[in-house]
Amino acid sequence: MVTYTFDSAIVSGLSSPVSAEPMRGSSAADGYLVSQGRWFSGPGEAVGGLAFVQEAHLKVGDRLIATVNNHPLQLRLVGIYYDVVNFGRDLRFDWSSYLEANPTVQPTFYSITLRPGADFQAYAQRVSASAPDFLSVQPRPAGTPPFVALANAIILVLALVLAVIAVAGVFNTVLLNTRERIQDIATLKALGMSPGQVVGMVVSSACVLGLLGGILGIPLGIWLHRTLLDLTTSAIGDPLPAAFYQGAFDNLAILALLALGGIVAALLGGALPARSAARRSVVEVLRAE
Repeated sequence: MVTYTFDSAIVSGLSSPVSAEPMRGSSAADGYLVSQGRWFSGPGEAVGGLAFVQEAHLKVGDRLIATVNNHPLQLRLVGIYYDVVNFGRDLRFDWSSYLEANPTVQPTFYSITLRPGADFQAYAQRVSASAPDFLSVQPRPAGTPPFVALANAIILVLALVLAVIAVAGVFNTVLLNTRERIQDIATLKALGMSPGQVVGMVVSSACVLGLLGGILGIPLGIWLHRTLLDLTTSAIGDPLPAAFYQGAFDNLAILALLALGGIVAALLGGALPARSAARRSVVEVLRAE
């Protein structure tokens, strides 16, 4: 169980107070993403959001004085972590340090992790019934949060739209190429090439381009993904640490399937123009020439 509350702290060198969150319990187990140093583990230690650390001109190992409730707290910065609270202008430290500034404080929030298989709805009802006027229990089930699931669905739809655009682009390119080479194809058919061989020739040329596109597009897409994330989060003063997306593209099997996706797009886009070229009458094409 982790308990915490919210306050504000005045730190020397800052133009305005920062968010202060004293925490009690195994807060390190809550999975905060530490980009430098480590999570605090005892009295006098603190971790800060990157925007706060940069604004205060601090680094890991530095000591600072945070004035909370008109009481100066001597803290040592032991880590920098990623936090969306107040765009990274946030300071978290041990509960025992906060008691020096506010000895009678009580936790505002309780974060409780239930055992696997426990009925969190029933647990929440029992806790809420114990003090209905003072407790507001909000169960948070394990798994993907609803807003993350919605974002994943939107990204999936966008990926499908991009796949359709890719197929349409291949279709347009192959169609133009076959029309420009229609006389050459007719001559080859007159020399004995079968319609199936014509289809294979046109589609195979499209597949080569699709494979090259997949091989070149994957590293370019990974680089663009990381660059856009860095630029976007840096623009709001709270850049993502590299560990946030470091493992996103570690699955080589998925990357290989993405490369093969270029071939599939080429097959889908090139099949119809290839069949159309194979069905054209040799006599009509050569007579028109």
